[in-house]
Amino acid sequence: MKKLLVILGLLTICTSFAFADSFQPQSAFNTPEAQYELGQYYYDQEDYATAFKWLEPAAQAGNAAAQNTLGDLCKSIAGLNSEYDQEIMAISVAWYQKAADQGYIRAYSGLSGAYLFGLGVERNAGLGALLRIKVMESNPESFEIRRMGIVSNMITEDDIGKPDMLDYLTCLDTGSYTPLTLPT
Repeated sequence: MKKLLVILGLLTICTSFAFADSFQPQSAFNTPEAQYELGQYYYDQEDYATAFKWLEPAAQAGNAAAQNTLGDLCKSIAGLNSEYDQEIMAISVAWYQKAADQGYIRAYSGLSGAYLFGLGVERNAGLGALLRIKVMESNPESFEIRRMGIVSNMITEDDIGKPDMLDYLTCLDTGSYTPLTLPT
C-alpha cells in the first residue's frame, strides 16, 4: 500500500502543475457516477494520479465501475516493472473483489487473471478459469468458441488433477458455469 501511495503521490506532484490553472473540481462532480466518469477519463489518458483522485471517492461510495477501474489502475501501476508488484496487485484484487461482489462482470475478468497467474493472490488456475468462463458466458455467442482457448493458453499440465481443476473441467464438459463463492 505504501508503494502505491508513493507512486500516486509522485504522479500527483508531476501532474498538478500541468492542470493547476486549467482544471478545478466543480460541485457538479460530487456524485459517484460523475466522479467515476472523470476518473475513467483520466485513467484512459494514463494520468493515474488524477484518475485516482476521482475514482477513489466513487469507489468508496460503492460505485462498482469505479472499483473495477481502481483495480485496473493498481494493476497498471503494479506492472510498471518487468515483474508485477505483488503488494499492489493484492490491492488491485481487493478492488476487483468489491466490484465482483456487486455483480460487475468486468471485475470477474480482473480476478480471473489474478488467480490464473498468481498476481496478488495464491495461484488457483481452476478458479481463474471458472471466473473467465463467467465473463465469457456474459456474451453467449462467443462462449463456445472461446472456452477452449483457456486450456491451451492458461492452464499448465501441473494444474490438471488438482481439486479446483475438477470443477473447471466439469464446466468445460457441460459448457456452463456453476455459481462460485469467491475467496475474500
